[in-house]
Amino acid sequence: MKLDELTDSELIQKIAYALHLAVKTSLGQEKVDECYAYCSVNGKLDVYKQAFEQFKQQVIIVD
Repeated sequence: MKLDELTDSELIQKIAYALHLAVKTSLGQEKVDECYAYCSVNGKLDVYKQAFEQFKQQVIIVD
């Protein structure tokens, strides 16, 4: 499904999943970049932020 066909809720899930993948794979990072670019261009950075907050709640980030 294309990003512009997703509801905000579905987009949040897709971004959160991509963030999880990005921890382990470069393909995940590409998906994160694609989602961020889409959100940026389409005025949905609040949706991206919600997805990132959801991701942070699910994992512990260690520097």
